[in-house]
Amino acid sequence: YPSATESFSLEYYKRVLELADRYGLGIHTHMAQNSIDVERAHDLYGMSSIQSLAGAGLPDKRPMSAHCPYLGPKDFALMAEHGPHFVHCPAIINKRGETADTWGALKAGVNVCLGTDNMFEDMIDSMRMAVTQARIRSGRPDCVKPLDALKMATINGARAIGMERDLG
Repeated sequence: YPSATESFSLEYYKRVLELADRYGLGIHTHMAQNSIDVERAHDLYGMSSIQSLAGAGLPDKRPMSAHCPYLGPKDFALMAEHGPHFVHCPAIINKRGETADTWGALKAGVNVCLGTDNMFEDMIDSMRMAVTQARIRSGRPDCVKPLDALKMATINGARAIGMERDLG
């Protein structure tokens, strides 16, 4: 579990990938969760954190990337191609005064699931906030529907942990 992209190097991430592959483990990190992460990735690599991780061998269908408020269309295209799951935790993002572009991620084909980040631990509220945040950010009152939020909280979460055949 490399905590947050602003706090580890690509060499460290590559080592985590090797160990995850060896032991059949998933990977979770906080992705593009703040301006520090964005600035550090651009200063060190000249690109976003997800772009730098893709260059480091981001494995298909494995990483769970929490938060992602600073990712844009190019990043979502990479996520859709390489398979990282976007774990949207709307309560903590709201607390920080931000929103994540879940609508943009969904349109790009990214698997968006819901989490609580151990803040409010209420998945019903997370589903409600996911719908309203997406609509506010996109300016479209029809972009993310309640059924989309239910899928984020259930089958998409099961897919993120590789258990979509058993859960969700």
